[in-house]
Amino acid sequence: MPRSGCEARRGEGPTLIDAKISRMKPHTSEDNQLKYRTKEELEEAAQLDPIAGFTAWLIERGWITAEDAMRVQFAFDREAQMRRTGPKSSRTRDLRTR
Repeated sequence: MPRSGCEARRGEGPTLIDAKISRMKPHTSEDNQLKYRTKEELEEAAQLDPIAGFTAWLIERGWITAEDAMRVQFAFDREAQMRRTGPKSSRTRDLRTR
């Protein structure tokens, strides 16, 4: 195990993890990644998606079910959409102004 992982487990302070991952989505809805990335590169990035990999790891160990993972992803997607577009209901607006 890398030294930094052991140190973190012993509670010896914070550790910076420099993770190299590929951007899965385009920069904007107007962006066509195929102008500057090959189809193969996009497929490889999808296979190396850290969220999908971590989800599969949790499911393989029986720590969550596929249904649980889908519910969590749906909740995160809904939260992200709400933060991008703003609250849709008056109840949500009321809570934000308190």
